[in-house]
Amino acid sequence: MMSFTAEIKTNTTAQNGLLKQNYQLLVCQIEALQLGLQVKCQQTLGGFNGGYAFTQPCGDDAILSQNALTYLNYFKENYNGYFGTVSIHATSSTSTYYYLTQKNDIADYFDDNPSKLYKFYYVTNPEKTEKGYFVENSVYTFEIRYEFSTKDNQYLFKLFIEKADTHHNGQTQYFYKMK
Repeated sequence: MMSFTAEIKTNTTAQNGLLKQNYQLLVCQIEALQLGLQVKCQQTLGGFNGGYAFTQPCGDDAILSQNALTYLNYFKENYNGYFGTVSIHATSSTSTYYYLTQKNDIADYFDDNPSKLYKFYYVTNPEKTEKGYFVENSVYTFEIRYEFSTKDNQYLFKLFIEKADTHHNGQTQYFYKMK
């Protein structure tokens, strides 16, 4: 088994809280990376909608697929009934309403825009509003990508965890309910 170190840089109490909340996902990430990635990772906080990002050199896209299966199994075991893909069911000028649907086929989480990626939505707090949507700060996205970095001149494995209830511009809110 490869040795592996992770350097986590924190800036605020809110970010520390998010890291603690997603600790198990980070542990899963470290275990999955041991399938074939290199030795050291760095994690940078900030700019990810209350979440964080992680990058690591990656030899080939098969590692992305292996990791995606690891995460799907993790979500099935730890978030069963509270993770999935999304589909829009209503919009307004300042809000978008989604159905969150759990799917068990890894292909349902795959996309290739802007690069090869798998995107999962998951719920950390099952509490709901009067209208049946999950309360604010309950839904997060977990996205892994395989994409080329012109800066590093190599392919990278990228992981993003972000709050999913507000657009990066701060003007549009997103609401989710299980279908």
